[in-house]
Amino acid sequence: MLRSSIWFVAAVSLAPVALAESAPGGPPVKRSDKVVVRDTVRVPYLAGKVYQIKLMPGAPFALELPAGESARNIWVDNRWWKAESTPGSSRVFLRALGSDDVVGRRGFIHVETDPSDYRISLRVEGVPETAEVSAGLEIYVEGSPVRCQNGIERLKPPLGSRS
Repeated sequence: MLRSSIWFVAAVSLAPVALAESAPGGPPVKRSDKVVVRDTVRVPYLAGKVYQIKLMPGAPFALELPAGESARNIWVDNRWWKAESTPGSSRVFLRALGSDDVVGRRGFIHVETDPSDYRISLRVEGVPETAEVSAGLEIYVEGSPVRCQNGIERLKPPLGSRS
């Protein structure tokens, strides 16, 4: 009797959770609902990959290079885009020039790094100020130190390893 009553309580209490997880897509999204965008997107470095970025006119965008790397060369089309970094810094700041003419334009920004000679290619697109965009992109290398919020670096385990 006790076993069957425990089973009944477990089935009744877990049924809403199981049904909610198995429901296809959940409730429909309304046009008035805001799209949640993370402030900074974190992605691994892959040689030859082109990372896609959307820039609003005049708004700064932060590109965080892999740990220990700094920008050696920055290649950019100066008519529509601006990219700058300070010597020795692991950050490159990008922006679309502050004109509505940049909306809808597409281009590329390439960053070469020191000391590992990585090439990070970005496909940039100008979007209107009403668009939801992230504020930054952090690129990391598997197995390299990761910057934590408290400033302490720790070693990031390679993909597939257990930690």
